Amino acid sequence: VDAERGRVSASVPVVDAWEEPVEWQEARPTLRVAGDTAYVTEPATSELHVVDLTTMRTTATHALPVVPDELVAVTG
Repeated sequence: VDAERGRVSASVPVVDAWEEPVEWQEARPTLRVAGDTAYVTEPATSELHVVDLTTMRTTATHALPVVPDELVAVTG
């Protein structure tokens, strides 16, 4: 995001379009960034996507055994 111009300067399509659920407790896509890696959950398909922010490409998609609701990223 270009904060000075107030524009999105680049994007990576990761999840399908979605609308904010009526119930705030319902799962929704979640984004967490750790270093040069972004992690994005997709509740509709129970997947976790890994995006390399230096190349702006999805490097992995993992099927999850449950619908993801929250996400935490830490560096060591």
